[in-house]
Amino acid sequence: MLDHSTLNDIFNFIPAPTLILLPDTPVFSIADVNEGYLNAVSLPAEKLLGKSFFEYFERFNGKDMSDDLNSLNQVLQTKAPHQTGVNQYEFPIADSTNFQTRYFTAVNVPVLDDLGNVTYIVHTVADVTETMAIKHRQERTRKNLQETSLLMSQGQELANFGNWQWDIVNNRVTWSETLYTIYGLDKKSFKATFEGYQELLHPDDRQFVYNKITGVLQTKEDAVFEERIIRPGGEVRYLKSWGKVQSDEQGNPVKMIGACLDITETKLAEAQLTKMHHELEEHLKTLAISEKRYSDLFHLSPLPMWVFNLDTRRFLNVNAAAIAHYGYTLEEFLEMEVTKIWPADCVNEFEETVNQSHLVYNGMSTQTKKNGEQIKVYLQSNFIQFSGENTHLVLAMDVTERQNYIHAIEEKNKHLQDIAWIQSHVVRAPLARIMGLIELFKSYDVSEIDKNNLLDNIATSAHELDGIIRGISDKTGEIALNKK
Repeated sequence: MLDHSTLNDIFNFIPAPTLILLPDTPVFSIADVNEGYLNAVSLPAEKLLGKSFFEYFERFNGKDMSDDLNSLNQVLQTKAPHQTGVNQYEFPIADSTNFQTRYFTAVNVPVLDDLGNVTYIVHTVADVTETMAIKHRQERTRKNLQETSLLMSQGQELANFGNWQWDIVNNRVTWSETLYTIYGLDKKSFKATFEGYQELLHPDDRQFVYNKITGVLQTKEDAVFEERIIRPGGEVRYLKSWGKVQSDEQGNPVKMIGACLDITETKLAEAQLTKMHHELEEHLKTLAISEKRYSDLFHLSPLPMWVFNLDTRRFLNVNAAAIAHYGYTLEEFLEMEVTKIWPADCVNEFEETVNQSHLVYNGMSTQTKKNGEQIKVYLQSNFIQFSGENTHLVLAMDVTERQNYIHAIEEKNKHLQDIAWIQSHVVRAPLARIMGLIELFKSYDVSEIDKNNLLDNIATSAHELDGIIRGISDKTGEIALNKK
């Protein structure tokens, strides 16, 4: 095989089946072969290297290789790239007696040395089987369309249009039976004159048709026009009409002949399509307005919002509030999974919530900002289709301060409950003793010794009451300190 230092770049950038051929015409020995070619022919490199390029194709009995030989010789002569035509090959199908037809084309590119001589030829093969199949289908479709067009043309010629004649000299109109059916009339109820025909026209079309027919009489040119008629029951029908004038030897118009085709259904279908088109345009306008409103609501929301893919868990879009609140740039958000803003010990809880609540979920969660700060958030999420993907639209409300405030209030309430208990239980005992001793002191004659004992007991109870009051004061101070 050739030194890969020479051809390595070529093979790295040519994923198609490729050979390196020597310019030893007419043999064109195979100097190197890439994996794409080996896979295509299902052969090891040893079976091809050093062999003639044409040796492999001997297995295709009767295969004409003149196109490839001519292309290779053209490269040697012109020292310029040359492409072969499209060649057909019949490959045997494994475990079958049948063959598979495939089509290939090749490009031969010369590799020149410093003197401008061809040293190698890079032979790259392209499988164009699918392209040829498409061309074949297109050709069949074209033939089918031609046949259909011919059948439609013949059908129109053979169709039973409503025919009419107008004897201009005698002003007498003759209709075919089909035309009476189209107009919804019988022969007795039709005024068989030009004026009688005009009476059956839609009022808005009478002047147009009159001008059209008089124009034909003047120019002697055939006319094709559309007209509306009104049936006896008031039904409006649309006709496509053809008219041709016949003149006498002096060139005076003596007869006009023509045919009418009822195109009402086509016209109604066109009107329906036009209406649907207008409705679609209005719907698209409304949709565009709705999308803009959604976009404004999303991007201008003061609360963080994001959209993430339910399957990959990757962010698909985030609003400015989320970028500002969490500290990540838009590019960083779009490169990471939504679970990155959850602490590691909360990811499983998040996954379980999403898996169990596929359509919608609401609730408290703990999240982490880019700087590592953990916050408490209240999440509201809904399932939506975003750019054809199954996603969740999430609204996040940071309630960290509120949670801290509630916790502080709960702590204060606890202190207040302790103070209330002290006031209702502990304070009453020494206070009751003091009051009882004072009454005893006032009501009875006692000795000096007894008085001193009573005063000592009163003082002891007063000191006890003072200590309790100081404790209440300290707890009150703790509440104020917590508030700060």
